[in-house]
Amino acid sequence: GAAGVSVAGAGVGATNTIAVKTRAAIDGDGASGVKASGIAIAAKDDSLITASVGASGIAGSGAGAASVGVAVSLSFATNTIGNTVEATIGNADTGVTSTTGDVSVEATSGGSIKAIASAASLRIGGAGIANVQVSGGGASAVNIITTSTRAVIAKAAGQTALNKVTSGAALRVAATSNQDIDATVVSLAAAGGGAGIASVPVAIGLSGAQNIIGSWRTT
Repeated sequence: GAAGVSVAGAGVGATNTIAVKTRAAIDGDGASGVKASGIAIAAKDDSLITASVGASGIAGSGAGAASVGVAVSLSFATNTIGNTVEATIGNADTGVTSTTGDVSVEATSGGSIKAIASAASLRIGGAGIANVQVSGGGASAVNIITTSTRAVIAKAAGQTALNKVTSGAALRVAATSNQDIDATVVSLAAAGGGAGIASVPVAIGLSGAQNIIGSWRTT
């Protein structure tokens, strides 16, 4: 024909969010207190996100006085873990007592994100006096972990008296946070011009990743 025009496009995306609260606590000790041979308060969270997204676009144009083709593919993944992990003793003004063993207050978090984003685009041109072929591929991944990890013996909201905690052995308060992000982002674009007086193939590939681990605290 007088003009050969073809356009192909593909796009895919994924958004994954985990936002949960894990809490272990002694909140109040009653009129006679809390007593046991050993006391352990433990909160633990191991959240995992695995995401894989991929897009591909392929286009080919036939012969014409003008041959124009465009192929575009896009993929993105957004993954967020924003949990709260707490182990606490509060409102214990009468007394929390272990007679022979330890008193332990421990909070542990271990978030992990594994993300793969890929995009591929291929454009093949036909014959024409003017031949313009454009191929573009873009892939991105944004991964964020903002988990708060807290272990504490402290006054609760509205509490005026001090907490009374007595251990027959060791007293241990510990908060541990181990977070991990593994991101792979790949973008590929290829363009081939056909026969013609003017043949202009253009290929653009873009990829990017942003990984953030922050806003966690230990007390």
